[in-house]
Amino acid sequence: MAHKKWILLFLIIGLPAYTIGTLIDLRIELLSLVDAINSLSTAIKGAKQQEIPSVPLQPIIVIKPGPPALLNLPWLFQNNEIKQVRVLQQSLPADCGYHALKNAILLLNAFKAGSNEVLAKLYLNDLTQQKLYAAWYDKWTGSIKAKRGDGSDDWLNGGEIEYLIKLKFPENYNHSLDAITVIDNPGWLTQSNLQTGQALTQEIVKTIKDFKNQSTYQHVFILANSKEYQKLDGFIEGTWTHWITVGVNKVNNVHQFIIADSGNSDRTASPEVKALVDTLKNADIVALEIRNSPVISNLDSIGYRVQFVNGEFPEYKGDIDGAYDLTIKDAKAIIDLATKNGWMNLPVFVQYKIELHDFINQLAKKLVGDPNVFSQLTDIDKKKTELQGLLTILK
Repeated sequence: MAHKKWILLFLIIGLPAYTIGTLIDLRIELLSLVDAINSLSTAIKGAKQQEIPSVPLQPIIVIKPGPPALLNLPWLFQNNEIKQVRVLQQSLPADCGYHALKNAILLLNAFKAGSNEVLAKLYLNDLTQQKLYAAWYDKWTGSIKAKRGDGSDDWLNGGEIEYLIKLKFPENYNHSLDAITVIDNPGWLTQSNLQTGQALTQEIVKTIKDFKNQSTYQHVFILANSKEYQKLDGFIEGTWTHWITVGVNKVNNVHQFIIADSGNSDRTASPEVKALVDTLKNADIVALEIRNSPVISNLDSIGYRVQFVNGEFPEYKGDIDGAYDLTIKDAKAIIDLATKNGWMNLPVFVQYKIELHDFINQLAKKLVGDPNVFSQLTDIDKKKTELQGLLTILK
């Protein structure tokens, strides 16, 4: 309070010309100012003792993707439109799946960066970075151990890679099963198998259609190199699968197929990669849709049911009438789908049309020539008419 005394002394001695009333009023104003100063001083001291909440820093520059663009890199290997980039070398023999997934995510995001070379290089540079891989690897192996429940985390299978893709990790990266396709058996993609082999998943068929129908398209495949795995001294043939990554970057109908292999071996001429590229560029979409349609795939079931109805499984006793009705229902579904899509007279549908005609004809002949076989069937005349109608359509 010493400062108050000096103020009062100043008021009495230093201002003799002022009236007492004026001095009293001025004194009151000065004392109010002193109280305000004291209050401010107390507030400042209290604020210093309190923790000031931190405010997250905002980036000064926001890097946004540019229009789609082809990548221009110092390629490790190249074979025309098939290129290969250098990536982090795999050090453990059973971890190729983790490397392939890391490479797939980084390639996909580099594609999505488009013409923004700064952003694209951020992702591409990480292809060879050990620290980033180690962080992702720790997270992924923890998830696989928890999923398996046996403490193991090596030799990822295709389903496990898809499981990791669906996790919300790594954050702030584009990764989903819509943009990354896992192919366990590249033999599915050979041209001979595309006509007669195992059916592809609807996801793969959709990817092939999108690639062919869109002028600009980005997608990444994690592809199995069958019967091959990596030892520390190199790749050898065996019973295990080695996973590699193949990125597809299509811009204004110009293609780039970019390989990332954790062994950094030249894969630009590998049969699996060539089969994938050939399929994407040359596959007959209509043929794929026909062969991979769930409705068309019922032909196998129709064949077994025809054998059953014809008495070729005498050891099995079942509902013959129900089997017949289901067979005709499936046959009609195939005909309706083919008619709706305009497939009936296409060369690619001929083999299915002939096969279905053969099955229906077998039923018709049995129904006419050996009625005892159909002793359990109802509405025989109706069924005869029904079969003849289907045969007429399938001629």
